Amino acid sequence: MKHIVKSTEPPTFAAWKTTHAAHIASIGNDARALWDYWGQHHGGAKNDLKHQLLDDQGFICCYCMQGIQHDPNTSIEHVEPKSSDPQALAFDWNNLLAACNGSRPDPQPRELICDAEKGNQFIKVSPLHVTCESQFEFKQLDGAISGKTTDAVDTIAILNLNASKLKRLRSAVIAQELEETTDPVVAASRIPALLTKSSTGRFSPFCLALISFLKFEFNLP
Repeated sequence: MKHIVKSTEPPTFAAWKTTHAAHIASIGNDARALWDYWGQHHGGAKNDLKHQLLDDQGFICCYCMQGIQHDPNTSIEHVEPKSSDPQALAFDWNNLLAACNGSRPDPQPRELICDAEKGNQFIKVSPLHVTCESQFEFKQLDGAISGKTTDAVDTIAILNLNASKLKRLRSAVIAQELEETTDPVVAASRIPALLTKSSTGRFSPFCLALISFLKFEFNLP
C-alpha cells in the first residue's frame, strides 16, 4: 500500500456539490440513492474527479497498487464507508480514492479484492495514513504480502490482498525485477526510481512491493 497525498479538490466537483446541495440534502442519509444521483447527474464532473484521483495516485490502485487507467474499470472508492454517514462522506473529497475493478469482471469462481471485497467494512490502515507503507512487507517470490502490525494483518484480510491473482501479478513483477537487478548497488539505485512517477505521471505497478522485496533480498536499509 502506497501513501497517497491528496491534492486540491477539482473545481468542477466542488461546483457540482454547491449546485446540487439542496437536492443532496433532500435525499437524506440514503447512501445508495446519493451515489446513484451523482452517477446520473454528474454532468461531466465525474471525469474530472477520476482524472485528479488517478493523477494523485500515479495511476495505481489505492489498495493493491496494480496499474489502473481512466476508464470504466476504475472505480471511485470511499475509504470510510459512505453508509456510515452518507451526507458527510459520500462527496467528501478527502474520503475518495481510485481503485481497481476489484476483480468483479473475472469469471466465476473469482476472488474479489480491494473495494469490491471491502464493501462497507472499515480498514485500520488506510493509504491516506502517513505510516501505511511501513506496515506491510513483501519477502516472498510468490508475491505474498505480510502485515507487520495487527492492524495491517486485518487490513490485508478485509481487502483480500493475498488473493491468488494478486500474488501471481506481484510474483511476475518481482521475477522481472530480479532479472534486471543483480547486486545491492543496482538495487539501491532502483528504489528512488520506483518512488518517482514516469514522464506520463505514473508509478510502476506494485512499486512498494518491489521496493520492499529489494530491501529484503539485498539487505538494504
